[in-house]
Amino acid sequence: MTGESFRYLIFLRETGTFVGTVSLFGIDWDVRKAAVGYWLHTAYTGHGYMSEAVEAIVRFGFAHFGFNRIEIQCESTNVGSRMIPERLGFQLEGTLRNEDLSADGKRLTDTAVYSILPGELIPAAT
Repeated sequence: MTGESFRYLIFLRETGTFVGTVSLFGIDWDVRKAAVGYWLHTAYTGHGYMSEAVEAIVRFGFAHFGFNRIEIQCESTNVGSRMIPERLGFQLEGTLRNEDLSADGKRLTDTAVYSILPGELIPAAT
């Protein structure tokens, strides 16, 4: 395989409404590792949709690609985004200080780095 990223769209089962995306990117096929990125429309937060999607893509990455490591990075002050790796069993490896710009581009922000290895995933509550 030569793909460097895979993006999946998230639709509500009940209505087919598009609500977000989840992706595997930054894939290193030699080490067999990848990162997960995600975005969810704010009207649909707090319902577990993204936890379910991230759990599914992590399971897919381990089962179908044989990844040895999957990483999530998110702004350290984004509590909602940090809850996803934490509830799924990812380990906080550290914080990269002044590593990125805020969404509005006006200030430096810290980035929390999480990772998970095969066999560590905790199923999201449904």
